[in-house]
Amino acid sequence: MYQKMMETMSKNVESMFDTAKYEDAMKPMAQMVELNKKMLETLATKQADLVKELFEGSVAQAKELTATSDLSSALASQKNYLEGVQEKLVSAARDTQDVLTVARDEATAQVQTAVEGASKFQ
Repeated sequence: MYQKMMETMSKNVESMFDTAKYEDAMKPMAQMVELNKKMLETLATKQADLVKELFEGSVAQAKELTATSDLSSALASQKNYLEGVQEKLVSAARDTQDVLTVARDEATAQVQTAVEGASKFQ
């Protein structure tokens, strides 16, 4: 009886430290971390590109305004510039929303897979 109890306990301890089982258990978490990393990298790249575009556009606009001599052409130039900025910001917002939507859908699929996998153990 003592021998059987020790064997059972030994098996339980071995299964607790089984790296394959641990890796399987942590796989959904690792996938979520990777998904978040990819999403943040994409968003950071898009934001950096947007800031660069806006900065370059503002420098070009400043140069154009300094070369303008009359008020009406300066106002028209400023209007065109601001309409372009508005388009860029709206486009950036849509791109960001698309990235977040894709990430949400992927996360939802991963959670569903993890829940289905966990329900097999019940």
